Amino acid sequence: MKFLRFFGHCSLYISLLLIVMPTSGKAGNDNHIHGRGQAKVKITGNKVVIRLLLPVHSILGFEREPQSEEQRQALARAEAMLLQASNVVRLAVASKCQLASKALKVKRFKKKKHHKHADFVLTFKYRCVHPTALNKIQFTLFDNFPRLQNIDVVFSSNAKTAHAKELTRRQDTLKIAGE
Repeated sequence: MKFLRFFGHCSLYISLLLIVMPTSGKAGNDNHIHGRGQAKVKITGNKVVIRLLLPVHSILGFEREPQSEEQRQALARAEAMLLQASNVVRLAVASKCQLASKALKVKRFKKKKHHKHADFVLTFKYRCVHPTALNKIQFTLFDNFPRLQNIDVVFSSNAKTAHAKELTRRQDTLKIAGE
């Protein structure tokens, strides 16, 4: 009986990990859930790369091509906000990380017949003067995009095994253990 209970707990834990962690290096169609973004944070030496996959619907409230001038303006505002790194993430000040590059693109795909989906793919690359002082990364995009409710983060650092964490509006900060 204890074995079955143990096995049940293990299978639940594994199932949750499979839901939270992307199945490959690229997030695919199956990972597109409105209100839920995905992030990969990788720290190697003094470099930090943050890659986000955000459903366009979670940012704009729609995913199709803009149909009106108001929607075109909303898309332009959202893109400008996303490219402003402080609107998306805030790294620990003591680490003195400087943004080295940023990129934003829209990935479109069909999920079901006649229903198209789209994701914003956002990448920030930083160089840090004091990378060992980088003990947290706050995801400030919750403050700017109210439709976004969760972000599933996969974090890896200096060739250590990656681990997953779910961030929410209430718990918006990825805490990084000392190296």
